[in-house]
Amino acid sequence: MDLGTFSNLSGNYKEIGLQEVKEFSNIPEAESIIFSDAMYYVAKINETIKQIETYYPELLEELIEVAKEFHRPVEQLRFVQDSYLFGGGCSLGALKPESNVDGKMYLFRTYDMDPMITEMRLCSTSPRNFYNHTGFSSHYFGRSDGMNEHGLCVMFASCGMPVGNYPGMQKPQVSGFNFMVVVRLFLEKCRTIKEVIDLFLQIPIASNVNLLVADGNNEIAILETLNGIKEYSIIDDNHAFLTNHAVLEEIKKQEKYSLNQSKVRENKMKEFFCNPTLNSKESINQMIQKEYPDGITSLNYKESFGTVYSVIFNVTDKTLNYSFGSSKHNSMFQIKVGEVAEHMAVPVNLPNKSYGKEFWRVN
Repeated sequence: MDLGTFSNLSGNYKEIGLQEVKEFSNIPEAESIIFSDAMYYVAKINETIKQIETYYPELLEELIEVAKEFHRPVEQLRFVQDSYLFGGGCSLGALKPESNVDGKMYLFRTYDMDPMITEMRLCSTSPRNFYNHTGFSSHYFGRSDGMNEHGLCVMFASCGMPVGNYPGMQKPQVSGFNFMVVVRLFLEKCRTIKEVIDLFLQIPIASNVNLLVADGNNEIAILETLNGIKEYSIIDDNHAFLTNHAVLEEIKKQEKYSLNQSKVRENKMKEFFCNPTLNSKESINQMIQKEYPDGITSLNYKESFGTVYSVIFNVTDKTLNYSFGSSKHNSMFQIKVGEVAEHMAVPVNLPNKSYGKEFWRVN
């Protein structure tokens, strides 16, 4: 049985690292999961460490502490080695207060990938001298989404072909951070979209990413990178939707192809939410529960494209409603940013369904 888990991390980054080591002691074969003896890309690993030290030295403190407790060099952490992680399929949406019956700001997302390469772990992290945040981890030390104490919400999706050092993936075109470092960096060090954009333009990013960002001022922005090209747009509309293809003009010029099902998911969100009727948290949950091709939930787990978690961010109240696995087949829970969840582990139901060859058709 798959399990969704919760972690509560606090203190300085060395203390957070020690708390994670304690967590790992409860995971069978944890050392083989988080470390690798082989180091095939020594130059790239060293470059990655230098970049983390330059732009995010606090995270490096955490990683060094974890490695030290295992009597390993930090270079052997898979988080460092897999600087360019497997990208998943995701559907992201944002609805400003004027779109919703309760006058609150909502963001929502499903995260679709192989359950064997995601830890299905929600974290509330309170780093000393930086911003508290709650979101889902990626490769344990990174984040794929989250919201911080100031109401800044960041959600990630792959943009086009995922980047990585693995068969079937595009080789990195530039040197830079993976999405999981970028998202956590934004959550811990930014309060507003303006601060996110300033940092986005400053740091090197190698992943091909779509980022949907909102803040406590009820602003929405889309940030995209592809092959090292960056573009952003502050959204004037009351809503914004992203899946796994480019939507900004300069990034679209870089994109060679996209999956048709990415366009289908985007169009379904637009059809569902872009109507005269005001939306609600309940109607957002209806869309999250609707299965592809009528909605955005996917059960295609054996082909590495199944919903491993869903989440609705209430920016106004700074709360998250979330499920491990699809909320169509699993319970939803609620947590306030920075709080400790009532449960430490939840059984997850992942019924598989294939959508046939058409699901993988390329435009």
